[in-house]
Amino acid sequence: MSEPTRGYRPLAPRTQLLGGGDGGGSPGGSAPEEKRMRRASTACTECQRRRTRCTGPPYCTECTTHSRECVFDEASDRRRKASAKRTQDQLENYRSFLDDLIGLLRDSDTRTVQLIVDTIRSGASPEHLRNTLTRILENDVGQPPSNSGPHDPNLILNYDPNDAKYHDQAPR
Repeated sequence: MSEPTRGYRPLAPRTQLLGGGDGGGSPGGSAPEEKRMRRASTACTECQRRRTRCTGPPYCTECTTHSRECVFDEASDRRRKASAKRTQDQLENYRSFLDDLIGLLRDSDTRTVQLIVDTIRSGASPEHLRNTLTRILENDVGQPPSNSGPHDPNLILNYDPNDAKYHDQAPR
């Protein structure tokens, strides 16, 4: 009856790839994705701050183009296996520290236990607590053994307050 509308452009035929063939057997006959921008799984700190797309390490194109410092902080990405491993190690260190603390409380005399409890109740930092416990152990090693049992001089020394994981956050 009436002619079809002429407002649309005609579609161009599909182009062949340089290697020949039909496009590598891609489903649906979609165009190859060679020109797509590669994206990093974790953006650099500048791209995160500016909320721009990041092409990934070692230097992303956005930072290179604008002469910015391009730093990738893998520790900030909490979705990855590395983050789970860090959390697991942190929990293991906390548990070991607490096991050693309980052992020290169990094996010490009443005066020493009261000193440890007072230090904990005072709100001392983990580093201060560690130093206090180390000092107690060093003093007890020089004295004759008490009735409460032997002390291991290395009991609390597996807790490292300089380890960055103790300064960031508490275990979850």
